[in-house]
Amino acid sequence: MFIPFGIFLPCLFIKLRNVLSFLVVFLLGITILETSQLYFRVGSFDVDDIILNSVGALIGFVVYFIFRRTKS
Repeated sequence: MFIPFGIFLPCLFIKLRNVLSFLVVFLLGITILETSQLYFRVGSFDVDDIILNSVGALIGFVVYFIFRRTKS
């Protein structure tokens, strides 16, 4: 479900075209989202969600760079 984040975030923000900066920003955002679910008691806080969502975003990031390289 988070594959589009891996595609659109590097398109929108040039600083996120580096895998390390992308991963740090995405992990920070998804951790805030999961923590807010715990705090507001909406849904459930699950570390597995953080890991799986990050893997999905990284898959999208790889897809973005494959299309970017084939385009040029």
